[in-house]
This record gives sequence, structure tokens and C-alpha cells, in this order.
Amino acid sequence: MGRTHALLNLSILCAPIAIGLVMGLLVMSAIFEPISFGWFTLGLYLIGLALFLCAKWSLLRRGITISMGSSEASVWNRRAYRAGHTLMVFAIFATAALLEAVSLS
Repeated sequence: MGRTHALLNLSILCAPIAIGLVMGLLVMSAIFEPISFGWFTLGLYLIGLALFLCAKWSLLRRGITISMGSSEASVWNRRAYRAGHTLMVFAIFATAALLEAVSLS
């Protein structure tokens, strides 16, 4: 097994623990401040969507109307595309934590 495979296996093994810890922290934060946490979640969605749309807008200006992924984008727009998706995925986790906190209280 090479170094790359070892790191991949380690990340696969540690991912559930890391996700569980993050979700625990998010739920505790959402229990104590649900309104503020709701605004935080909305902000994550909006910033992620804005980054995603900025990256896609540059492709539309170049005449590329349909694209899957960020392969045709410039370096900055590729980073904005990935950061936007990352923020929106984190916002989905935050929404799940908020729903869990509301059901617990």
C-alpha cells in the first residue's frame, strides 16, 4: 500500500468521527442560540450561492452555457466554485443541526 492509499484510508476512517464532532458542536450551538444560528446558516447558503454564481457567470460570459464541474473555469473561478459548494454543503449540515436542536428543545 502506497502513501496515497494510506492517507485515503486514514481519512475514510476518521471522517465519521470528525463529522460527528462537528455535528455535536453545531447542535449545541443551535440549542443555545437558535435564531442566531438560523441567520448563520442562511448566511452560509447565500455566500456559497454567490460564489457559485460568480464562477458560473464567467463561463456564461465566455459562451459556455452548459458545463459540469469547474474544469473550464479559470483558477480563481475554480476556487470560487469549489468554495461555494463547500459552504453550501456545510450549510446543509448546519440546517440538519438546527432541525435536530429544534426537535430536542
